[in-house]
Amino acid sequence: MKMMIFNAMVVIQIVLSLTSYLPQIVKLIRRKKSDDISLTTWIISLLDFTTYQVLLILGDAGLILNLINALQIIQIVAVIILICLYREKRR
Repeated sequence: MKMMIFNAMVVIQIVLSLTSYLPQIVKLIRRKKSDDISLTTWIISLLDFTTYQVLLILGDAGLILNLINALQIIQIVAVIILICLYREKRR
């Protein structure tokens, strides 16, 4: 029973991790504006997850954790690219 709950929680965590960035990505694409989004926050998140990825690799954390974190890094990079792409040039 304990293992079933653990596995269910892992699945929930994976789904939440992989979908948590989608609303921001969709909003950026629809609005084509990013002036109200902090680029600094997203860069710090990228550094955070990249550091964590290195720790996962060095600690031999296993394929699943490495894959989930790597996919989160890809989504963060997508958000950063969209922020830069849609940032209005200041005059």
